[in-house]
Amino acid sequence: MINATMERLERLLNEAKESNARYFAIQVLIGGNPSNEIIINQRESFDEKLAYYKKTYDEDLKHKFADIWITDFIYGDSFDEIEKMLDWYE
Repeated sequence: MINATMERLERLLNEAKESNARYFAIQVLIGGNPSNEIIINQRESFDEKLAYYKKTYDEDLKHKFADIWITDFIYGDSFDEIEKMLDWYE
């Protein structure tokens, strides 16, 4: 697991916008599930998603109302690129 914080997520999402990346992905761990899930958002929704994350997750990226954590995040221009960069096994 990376040192995931809201500040770091926001910084990387802004970097994705500045570089005109096509996608921003988060990896989440949902309590009780044996594996992580990946959510991929398109460039057009970056601002909306950041507002949602800030409203729904605390500074340590723990969901405020559910047993869910954002464990990693990355941006890229293809699903393959994102898959290769995320660590699926932490």
